[in-house]
Amino acid sequence: MSVRRKGPRATIVRVFTYLSLVSVAVVVIFPFVVAFATSQKPPTWSCSVEPLFLKNPKPLTPPSCCSPMTSM
Repeated sequence: MSVRRKGPRATIVRVFTYLSLVSVAVVVIFPFVVAFATSQKPPTWSCSVEPLFLKNPKPLTPPSCCSPMTSM
């Protein structure tokens, strides 16, 4: 048996509760929606575009200021 509260304060609490639940649901579901939307590409498009990171590979060397020999 539940007791239903009445009054303006109960309404405000109820609205805040539902807004909080909806906002948490949007935050949780959003990454899945984005992942699904970005995965829906036709095979002709995904095979025709060259990956950008393979065009000009940068060497993986640290800058000269971070070299251990410069501090000696």
